[in-house]
Amino acid sequence: LSDGDVLIHAGDITVYGDTHNLTKFNEELGRLPHPHKLVIAGNHELGFDPNEDQCLRWDVNDIVRTSDSFFPVMRSRICLIKNIIHIDGVKFYGSSWHPLSGFPFYQPRGQLKQKWENIPDNTDVLITHSPPI
Repeated sequence: LSDGDVLIHAGDITVYGDTHNLTKFNEELGRLPHPHKLVIAGNHELGFDPNEDQCLRWDVNDIVRTSDSFFPVMRSRICLIKNIIHIDGVKFYGSSWHPLSGFPFYQPRGQLKQKWENIPDNTDVLITHSPPI
């Protein structure tokens, strides 16, 4: 992996939201030299979406139950993007929404279109887990 100022990871950092994978991911990311690490959740991050009940269907005992429990684990100079962050004058916008039903951050296409239309026009770098179309 090349050195750089910003490292971006666009989701699926765990198998199904388990804390073991999350902790391992955080440790590995913490060893990388990038001063800024931007991470968004993907559809495999069960329990990260505050509007999600799907995690109750899975036979997984050790999953992150709320997005709030994610933040204390992610300590290696990592910013979980929820919306917008500015780094050295560059505006990054992150979104985990996608059209795959039955998983966290799912939205029907019509609602997705509305979310994509709300992305600020002056965004320099767009980070999404699925194509913003």
